[in-house]
Amino acid sequence: MSITTYRITDGRQVRAVRAMLGMTQAELGQAAGVHRMSINNAEKRQRLPPRSWAAEQVAKYGAENGIVADVVDGVPVVRVQSPAA
Repeated sequence: MSITTYRITDGRQVRAVRAMLGMTQAELGQAAGVHRMSINNAEKRQRLPPRSWAAEQVAKYGAENGIVADVVDGVPVVRVQSPAA
């Protein structure tokens, strides 16, 4: 199983990260350093363009807070990061 971590390729991942953090679009946007409308637009898209800056910022913020966006065997997923052993 191949895993690429900290990568958001799908708007549903953005929504899942936000939901797992318990934040509104505005709160996540402010915390991640992007405009609320960027979060809104990303959540509406099934496939995000490669190198979506807003998605990268959300992935980074999520990872810093224990929520990791991955692509596992070509499938976009979001999971809670297990603490280091």
